[in-house]
Amino acid sequence: MQSSRYLPEDSRNIVDPVIERNGFFVHPEHLMLAMTQHNRRHIRELGLLRILKVRQLDQERTTIRTFLKSKLNFKAQDHSKLINRMDCDLSSPPL
Repeated sequence: MQSSRYLPEDSRNIVDPVIERNGFFVHPEHLMLAMTQHNRRHIRELGLLRILKVRQLDQERTTIRTFLKSKLNFKAQDHSKLINRMDCDLSSPPL
């Protein structure tokens, strides 16, 4: 996604909707798992803390979770910032 930022604007206008359509791959569950494999230790710890917190929230959940596509942040410098997790209904990764 970062490489697409170097494309001319007319090409980005074509590519960006395709990337957003494939936004299911940037689901918060997937990002939390990816964060646990990051090369920076504090990102790995943050990913683990997020998973543990969401697991606690899952125990209180009374409804079935809905798998919705998240809005992507094309200006993100790091994969942990690709989506605003505050805008998402988080659920724990199936581990």
